[in-house]
Amino acid sequence: MPGCRVPLRFIAKSSRGLRTRLDRQITSIVKSLDIPGPERRIDLEANHHKHELETLVSDLNPSSFTYKKIGDGLLMTGLRTRKRTLSSKLMAQHTFAWNGTKDGFEEAVQCIVDRESAENEIWYGLYNNPTSEYRLGPGMVPMFCWPIDLQAIRDIFFYDVALFSVYNPVHLMHKLREAGFNVKSLRGQRGLKVEKVVGDRAFAVEDLGYFTTLITGEFFDEESVVECLRSTSEMAVRAAVGPYTRIEMQIEEYFGSKPT
Repeated sequence: MPGCRVPLRFIAKSSRGLRTRLDRQITSIVKSLDIPGPERRIDLEANHHKHELETLVSDLNPSSFTYKKIGDGLLMTGLRTRKRTLSSKLMAQHTFAWNGTKDGFEEAVQCIVDRESAENEIWYGLYNNPTSEYRLGPGMVPMFCWPIDLQAIRDIFFYDVALFSVYNPVHLMHKLREAGFNVKSLRGQRGLKVEKVVGDRAFAVEDLGYFTTLITGEFFDEESVVECLRSTSEMAVRAAVGPYTRIEMQIEEYFGSKPT
């Protein structure tokens, strides 16, 4: 159809602005596919608490909640669910109704509270929600490849256990401040505002939620998360990154020997 070709010829010949923007976009895409060189790559040996999760799952029973402190700010709790058929597990059909008491819950939460701080918060969530799809975090290793017992992984995925996370970010806030970051709570919502001022420039963390999920969902050590942010900010200073520059971090988790 000849009429379909006219707009394309018009854009190519008459709209230099569109062509310029297109060239910039293509250049940006090509750069994003570049493999980072040594000067833009940071190798960190991060600690994790995945084995503590394995221990918790093995200790769960159907009659009462079990609590386990994982790191300074994270408390994991849960219990075993009723036995179900394989088909109900695969179809995510479940019934969870707890009529018993959560004995020891308040005392367990107290172990992640900083009694000398007025910034304590409690972020509560269902860890293995059977009604939602399993989503792998960017750069993370799938749970089936975690260095923990396979039975614990089966229990989590097939909802043979119900796990809940209780997180207090106050300890992470303290550690970030010790590393030179300014930290503020976001009033009325879950989250933190984090930035680091160097001279006349401020390096702001755009989405700290990704990093707190590393702690509550991937069981990263809080100190490892802080070190990741600190190292990145120092690298930006050494590279003399200009103002209003967005630094994209591509985090890759691996176990064992370093991939080539």
